[in-house]
Amino acid sequence: MAKRIIEDLCSALNIAALLIVGSVTLTPQSVFSQGFSTRASEAIPLVAPAVQGDTGFVVVAPDRGFLGNEEVRDAFRRFSELFRAELAFLPWDGDVARYVRRAVTRLSDRGAGRVVVLPLVVADSHPLLRRLEQSFRDDLADVLMAKSFGKSYLAEEVLIDRLKASALLNPAVRGSGRDGDSEGEKTAIVIVSGGAFGDEEEIRGIEDEVQGLVRPVGSYFDVSETRTVVLRHITGGVDGVQASLEYFKVEVDQLVESHDQVVVVPFYLSQRMDSMMDEVQFLRRQVDGKQVVVLPPGPLPHELVTLWMCQEANRWVPLRKDEVGFVVMPHGSDIDWNESIRESLAELEQDYPLEYAFSMADSEVLRRSVRRLEARGYRGIVVLRVFSMESSFRERIDWLLGLSEMSGNSMGMGLPKRVRSASLFATLGGVEDHPLFARALLDRALEISTRPTEEALFLLGHGTGPGPSNQKWLDNLASIREQINDLGHEFASVHVANWQEDWPALRDLAVAEIRALVDMEIEQGRAVLVVPARITGTGPEIGELAHLEHVRVGTGFAPHPLFRTWASSQFDAGRRLLMEAVNTATDR
Repeated sequence: MAKRIIEDLCSALNIAALLIVGSVTLTPQSVFSQGFSTRASEAIPLVAPAVQGDTGFVVVAPDRGFLGNEEVRDAFRRFSELFRAELAFLPWDGDVARYVRRAVTRLSDRGAGRVVVLPLVVADSHPLLRRLEQSFRDDLADVLMAKSFGKSYLAEEVLIDRLKASALLNPAVRGSGRDGDSEGEKTAIVIVSGGAFGDEEEIRGIEDEVQGLVRPVGSYFDVSETRTVVLRHITGGVDGVQASLEYFKVEVDQLVESHDQVVVVPFYLSQRMDSMMDEVQFLRRQVDGKQVVVLPPGPLPHELVTLWMCQEANRWVPLRKDEVGFVVMPHGSDIDWNESIRESLAELEQDYPLEYAFSMADSEVLRRSVRRLEARGYRGIVVLRVFSMESSFRERIDWLLGLSEMSGNSMGMGLPKRVRSASLFATLGGVEDHPLFARALLDRALEISTRPTEEALFLLGHGTGPGPSNQKWLDNLASIREQINDLGHEFASVHVANWQEDWPALRDLAVAEIRALVDMEIEQGRAVLVVPARITGTGPEIGELAHLEHVRVGTGFAPHPLFRTWASSQFDAGRRLLMEAVNTATDR
């Protein structure tokens, strides 16, 4: 039935005429690195679980016709080599679950005690997925459903790659102050999805979900406007298909009137019987002769679709202790600064597989460390944020790992490229006012102390700009001061302050206030002990205070045995956090 309707529609639209429409020439696919530069596509390691357990996976995808289904099979093949898995297509006519049932039976025969479905759809509102969920309630009650492809940050990455590979869009302009009325070429994007055959509510649901995938586009590209259009499937009748194509044409025509260029991105598993009977050809026919470019259909083929299958499957296979590796991410500086961290943690490498990513949450540096751990066979990765504050770079790191929709501070460089990985991640860190940090800073003070009761101790932090964040830093220092007092080492006085060194106007004021306090203590006949409340090394203490008579300057947390103890406790906590998250989920 569906095949006959498609043939009738192809005839009605005179598809033969579509064969003469020029295709888009694509540049060789490249991927983003930080700052919108490009590099050759990398090989992304795929790590199979050490033990498969009793879980089997069924990847389900809408029936697309022969060529489209072959693209799905290509993406599935590598996944099936790593996991106990079957592929099932969802037919548009009749019982939507008939191939899924056969796949479940095959997995059961292969030793699967439970089955998890991985939906290869861009929107959970896809009608075939909704019908399959009904079958779960009726006769597949033991089958579980994972998150769909469209809910993964990897789907956003595929969309970004499609646009980047076309070489049609400029990088986003940072700080230009441009708006919709500014001079310069204006580009609009139309994201096309499909599969609807129900009412308008169904279409709105798919539109809303697909629009969510478009969020990062404006951060990477200089785009004036984006719209989403959902095409109806032929199952709903020829009239519905033609109406949705007309709606698409109207939307494009409106954008053509107000933009210099319109880029159409088909981003769903469209019908592809063969290269001629391709649903995207219908779109090209609608906009032929306009300043419109229709990109090849997506998201397949793309390697990240396979990566998504592996990542989702990893969430359902218990994670073992020996499958977890660790990335240590401190701020970093020169070789001496960096080695103070490495040397402090060298003894831990026997028990914790470590890689280092010295940076302020740099995308490329983090990616390299993740790749090294994956190459060593780890599929669970804990990123330890070795910064003074728990909040430092947390949003940015979570964004890079696909754990958050918030990108955090871009430091004026635009949105960084995320780490593309099938691994499972957890992040934690920030020393804050940890008791081990307080004890270590006391040790640093005692190293340069001779008579504590005749000495003034200064605990000086980096600090931030004005506001709650800087106050939180000061609160931590005050807590450390109280802990030092509780440990029984009474200095004549203990002062806490922040340099606020990255904010020139605030820094000058902070330096003046700190210097005034130091001068006051010296005038009272006290020696001044300055301890940087930092991960390692010193800050402005050397330049601003070390030259003064009666002032002695210590060093920060690392290298110190208690820094190693702190890091070890964080590794254990992070691994426990990750394993509990995964293993609790696998009990569903």
